[in-house]
Amino acid sequence: MGGNDNQVFVFVELWPQVPSLSSGEPEAILRLVSRLDEIYALGLIDDRMFVFCSLPLVLGAALSFVGDCLKNGGNWEQCKTELLNEFFLHFFREIMIRDHIILNFHEEGQSLREYIYGEFSPA
Repeated sequence: MGGNDNQVFVFVELWPQVPSLSSGEPEAILRLVSRLDEIYALGLIDDRMFVFCSLPLVLGAALSFVGDCLKNGGNWEQCKTELLNEFFLHFFREIMIRDHIILNFHEEGQSLREYIYGEFSPA
């Protein structure tokens, strides 16, 4: 990604429109990542600067992921993937447990382990 003066100017104009992360909830993280992806796709600044500029927008555990990504030289795609993997694996696990226990979408007498294996086993 390049970074001529016009591109940097556009980036500086767009960046304040990105709302900071309001919570560590998966939905909030997904909204932030989606908005950041929209700006990233424009190719206005280089990868490392993009990740660096993202630091003030995140909080809590998400901040440590973005900080580690920057420290380890990762690009935005790597950082985004690690962030989503960390937060959404837990989110989907909670959904599966809810589906199994609360909504009772499983067969009667089926253990949670059997339900999970059934959801993720190849057909």
